[in-house]
Parts: sequence; C-alpha cells; structure tokens
Amino acid sequence: MRRFTEFPALTANLLALLVFLAACGHQGSAGNASTIDDDSSPADDDDASPDDDDNDATSDWTAMSSGTTETLWGIWGFSGSDVFVVGEGGTILHYNGAAWAPMPSGTTAYLSGVWGSSPSDMFATGSTLGSVEADWRGTILRYDGSSWSETLGVTGWEFNGVWGFSPSDVFVTGGNNTETQSTILHFDGWAWAPMKAGQHDASLSGIWGSSHSDVFVVGTDVGLNGAILHYDGSAWTQMAPYIAPSSDLDFVWGASASCVYANGGTNEYPWVGFVLFYDGESWTKPFIGEAALNGIGVFWGESANDVYGVGGYLSFSQPSTPVQMSAIAHFDGSSWSTMPTAAAANLTGVWGSSTSDVFAVGYSGTILHYAGPSVDSK
Repeated sequence: MRRFTEFPALTANLLALLVFLAACGHQGSAGNASTIDDDSSPADDDDASPDDDDNDATSDWTAMSSGTTETLWGIWGFSGSDVFVVGEGGTILHYNGAAWAPMPSGTTAYLSGVWGSSPSDMFATGSTLGSVEADWRGTILRYDGSSWSETLGVTGWEFNGVWGFSPSDVFVTGGNNTETQSTILHFDGWAWAPMKAGQHDASLSGIWGSSHSDVFVVGTDVGLNGAILHYDGSAWTQMAPYIAPSSDLDFVWGASASCVYANGGTNEYPWVGFVLFYDGESWTKPFIGEAALNGIGVFWGESANDVYGVGGYLSFSQPSTPVQMSAIAHFDGSSWSTMPTAAAANLTGVWGSSTSDVFAVGYSGTILHYAGPSVDSK
C-alpha cells in the first residue's frame, strides 16, 4: 500500500527533495555529489508551514470540480484535454478539456498508480483491503479506449506502482500482505510474469525509469530498511543497501538517467524525512534546507529546470484548530518559489501537458489546475 499518506510526517524529506532538485537544475545535470553534506541534520519541524500570509495572495491555481470526495492518488495524461486520475474506492476520472467525468472501474479497490502508452492503452494498479491482511487483493486494470477491465487479480498481494515504455513493456510493483516478500511484475503484451528481483524486499512502492534498461524501484526490505532496486534491461540489482536504515522509501522520479530522486522517512519515532539523490554513479543523502518549501512531496517537470512540487502542511493561523493546507512550489532553473493556493487538502499527485497546463490531485477529491501566471501575478 502506498505509504506516504500523511505528508506532515515526512516534511523534512519532501523539503530536501525539492532543494536538491534545485541544485541539479542549476548545473543542468545531476550536480556534484561530492559537495553534499551527508552529516547535515535534517529539519525536524514537521508541522511548520510556509508563511501563512502567502495564502492571502492571488492564486494562479484554480479548483476544479471532480465530482467525488474520495482521495485521489495517481494522475497521467496525454494532453490538456485527455487526463486520467485514479484514487480510493475504485475511483477513475477522465478530463476531456471541459469537465471531469467518472469512469466505471468495476472495482472498489484503493487505486494508487496509473500509467499509459496511449489514450487507448492505460494501466491502473491498486489493492482491495479486507477485514484482515490475508484478504487483501491486488488488482491491475487495463483500459482499451472504451472500458476498464481487470487484467490481473491476486489475493494476498498488493500492487502499488506502475510504469512502462510501450504496450508490451510495463512494470508493476507490490508485495504480499504480510510484507515479507516483494514483487515486480512485467507485462510483455501477452501476459504478466514475476521478475527475479531477489527476496530481500518486503514491499515495493515507487517506480520510474528513463528506458527499459534503466528502471528504478523503491520500497522497504524485510529488515525494515529502505530498498532501492535497479533494472539494467537484463537483471535487477540492489543499490546502496545501507543508505536508508530503519526507513521506508515511497517515491522515485527522475529528470534524467543521471538526475534521480527517492524520498521516504524513518520508520521509528521520532520520524525524520530525507531524500536520496542519484547522479548516475552513486546514491547520496543531500543537505536539507529551504524551510519555505515545507510539505512539498510529489512532483512533475518538463526538465530539471522546470519542476512543480506539491504536498501539504498544517496551518496554525488558528492554533486551536490547525487546518490542513495544500502546498505548491515551482523551480525555474535558478530558484524555488512558493505558489499560493487556498486549497485545504494534501496534494498527492501532479502531472502536466506543459509548464502552463498542470494538474494536481489530492485528498477529498481535490483537483487543482494551473494555466500559467495571471496578469496580477506577473
């Protein structure tokens, strides 16, 4: 099951991820890992928020009517008028450029991942939770351009992430219900088959790749340590096995094969978030800073110099009743800036067709849209 359900608990790592992404963008590549201070102490003010005054500014992000109150997790699209979103309760939504509409999914599963090679060939992953873990059931759905149907369902397993490169080259991550064995499945266009990825991982979550021979997967191993696996086109290998002890890794994304980020947090109290960075040769723990970007978690960009990050934080403008607020930031190649938004929900996914056509999704059916800077904000 997707682990990063509460962004405030992972504030420091989400912050760090965006800060170090800035370093990558400044250099036009992965940057110089030797300049990273691995001994720097991560920020621990998980409930701190950006300047609440920013929320009084005019927002260029506008709320869209989703027609649902279910939490939305995954988003993927092909143009500004062809976007898919998945979420809890078997929710699948499609945007045609004018309005969001529900799509029959045939399931009530907690859908967390979505990816497609074309508007008529989509995959969604998730799990149906039973009253006990033994009743969990992983599901993979496929869309053929007219309807969604289950292409694989396995009791006792959960399926989390999905990524691919063509209709006959799709990867799915997951694990069994007792979190003692992970799985990576591959679809060759005809059938799903487990890949030999070793027995050292208890649950695998995030997945991203630049090509079939360069795929990254993150999760947690049986010793409750962060796990990173890499596929070179022929075999999976574990990377940096001791870099994230007593931790969960949840999300991975890259701007290129030499500019990849993984984030997660410690699984023991007090919880501390962190970010890992891969420069094409090795993984490191970067310096943590930029408290103004507190709460940013998942991200999307057209390049390392044009990235949007979204997440959430607790606003204490009224100390007796703290309010969950959305957090959005943008990196333009030289610096990060906070983008004001008045949405009161954690944001859990982001995707865009261009830098001036970006969608963000989150809790309680929240969908926000960015169409470029307004005249007032320029």
